[in-house]
Amino acid sequence: MVNQINSNNAKMSIGRFCGLIQADGHISFGLEKDKTIRPYIILTHTCKDRQLLENIQHWLQTVHGIPSSIEGSNRPGGSLNLKVDRQTNCKKLIDLILNEENQKNTFLFFDGKRKDFLLVKTALDLRQKQQKNTCLTGLEKGEIALKLAHIFKELRSNKSDIGLGPRKISDDELKRRLTCPDKEITNQAASLISKVEAQVQKEGAEVLEKVIQNPSTINEALGEVIIGDLDGDGSFSISLLTHLEQKNCVPFEIVPNINVTDKKNEGTYLFSIISAAFGQDSLTEPQKQGEGAMRLVLKKKESLLKYAFDFFEKHPPMLFKNIHRLKVLKYVLEQLKLIKGDRIKICL
Repeated sequence: MVNQINSNNAKMSIGRFCGLIQADGHISFGLEKDKTIRPYIILTHTCKDRQLLENIQHWLQTVHGIPSSIEGSNRPGGSLNLKVDRQTNCKKLIDLILNEENQKNTFLFFDGKRKDFLLVKTALDLRQKQQKNTCLTGLEKGEIALKLAHIFKELRSNKSDIGLGPRKISDDELKRRLTCPDKEITNQAASLISKVEAQVQKEGAEVLEKVIQNPSTINEALGEVIIGDLDGDGSFSISLLTHLEQKNCVPFEIVPNINVTDKKNEGTYLFSIISAAFGQDSLTEPQKQGEGAMRLVLKKKESLLKYAFDFFEKHPPMLFKNIHRLKVLKYVLEQLKLIKGDRIKICL
């Protein structure tokens, strides 16, 4: 069964695209045998979401002149990759995102994805300077060291052969392609990466503070990032909790909630921003979800009624399955009798 998209009321935007990448994307680069970089930006969804990927592919090409490809398996349960690669195309997409950030006065990636985005941008800028034969500083000559540190970060996270998107190369082959830079260049590259990490933390804290101060007025582009992330890795649920074996407790609890998952090492600024945007009194702590993931669960009913549905009026989901689930969530919250506390309780 194909997941239909809501193309009438939910238009694709740069912010929404970044939110989808934040949830289910990958920003990195491979290293060719001649030591040139091959950047890529990939969005991964199941084959049920082919229509969504085709819609994004059409939007990238016709609106922004950026070509992309869709690769992968069409078999049930298979996954598809929407891929933007080659230096020219990736540079154009990165510049488009940065221009949108400047115009809308917000950031469109957060946490680990923001770090990957800035590192790939830095590598492309260095490569462009080399191609123009301009005068390079010692730090800029450390492009190989920058790639070494970034790619080995991926190697540590995979704990096996390095993953470079659809293609993989072994640890020994990676070392052969990179060669070993001298200690000074390695230290300079490490310093550059530390600066990027500090920048990511500063940007996340800046956006979070703005949202906490005024959750009713979310930056338009930031709102698109949030709904893109929810369309990718979020869900709108009605949970039924049972307490049949517990004394002095209602037998059933109906708990409407919005939740979103992310990789454990991606960081939590975006989680905190989403929590604040939906008016949670205190920033909700994410829960562990297996070995490599975290889940944010928002279930304060008063806050959801006050903030969430106004937000979704301005930023509707693209996937019809999420639109339907959102309507059910709203109906339950509005129709059932609300009592004190964070949960709706039903007594037999």
